[in-house]
Amino acid sequence: MQANARYRPQQSDSDDEVDKPLPQAWVPKIDVEPFDGNPVGSGPRKFLQKCEQLKKGKRIPEKIFIENWIPILLTGAALEWFQALPQIKSWDEFKLRLISKYQMPNSDEMILEKLYARKQRDGELA
Repeated sequence: MQANARYRPQQSDSDDEVDKPLPQAWVPKIDVEPFDGNPVGSGPRKFLQKCEQLKKGKRIPEKIFIENWIPILLTGAALEWFQALPQIKSWDEFKLRLISKYQMPNSDEMILEKLYARKQRDGELA
């Protein structure tokens, strides 16, 4: 995904200059597909994993990532949900809220987590 970034010149003699797209060299490449709240497909966990890679790879501080990048990376219902949240204090808080809101309870990831968390009881065969 390429950011749809725009800029407004400080002073402009013509309306052609206003809201013109940023030169491609200025637009960072973002390898995170926007998340619209649909748990089918890549889902919230894949989205968060890609966000983690982006955040760490570009060394973006948590607060800046949450305030400036997340609104760009969310769309539709997920963006509306995010904008309605009270202030998020940490990346971990954001992850927990997103997963609890959009993770399907019987998704493959959830089933695997439950399976791995299960402990063998006395008398059960391996």
